[in-house]
Amino acid sequence: MNNPSPFPQIHNLNPFEQMAIKRNTFTKKELVIYEIFTKDLASVFRDSMADIAEKYNVSQATITRFCQKVGYNGYNEFKYDLYRYQKKGTIIQQGPREESVFSLYAKLIMSIEAAIDDDTMRQISNEILCAKHVVISGTHKSALPAQLLQFNLFKYSIGALFIGNDAMQDIRFFLNDPSSILILFTIYGGHYKRLFDDYLSDAKGKIVVITANNKFTYKSRTDHMIWLPTAENQNYSRYLENQISPFVFTDILSSYIADALNR
Repeated sequence: MNNPSPFPQIHNLNPFEQMAIKRNTFTKKELVIYEIFTKDLASVFRDSMADIAEKYNVSQATITRFCQKVGYNGYNEFKYDLYRYQKKGTIIQQGPREESVFSLYAKLIMSIEAAIDDDTMRQISNEILCAKHVVISGTHKSALPAQLLQFNLFKYSIGALFIGNDAMQDIRFFLNDPSSILILFTIYGGHYKRLFDDYLSDAKGKIVVITANNKFTYKSRTDHMIWLPTAENQNYSRYLENQISPFVFTDILSSYIADALNR
């Protein structure tokens, strides 16, 4: 006997249509949630209901009631239906020229070139090659490009240590040496207050941050900050995975390192 789907309800209308037809019945608080669900898709796909409730100062109960009001059993069912709808490539915002998912990804990848400075990339590559310790870190989805960089460095016989969220406090032991380097991947730049204020307060090694947030709080504490374009900070009309830019950057940095090794 097959296990039933956790979200068995099938909707004839897409999530945006279901919200639109109920819009005139929304309370003031529900209108706030409506704005979140239509204009901040990155938070919806990334964050839990508790995170969204705290970020926008609304109650979880109100979010749940909103989702039920537009035809879902709860927030998770709404969230996954919204994600599936986005991934089908449906046009959400009509315009004079509709762009496909392929063209948007192509445009995003091409824009990375303008964000990368050749001299900075060569300098980072040389610092990695000369480092006594190479520490690479990232949390959640940002951990994936960080781990890819570690894997690529292994191919060059460069020992690199990946440190995730559960051992962030250990980074300080490696950054005590001036010849060490930390490469930190973070899309939004949050959740690093303790790392910089406590664990890296006396850091002597170099710090490189790769982020999509050009207002990264600790920018002044870094030796290099690489800002990368994403669909979100470029205001694309569709949701694209924000990890694409860090993955492409990792491959480009790996090429610079290979070039430095061959000189």
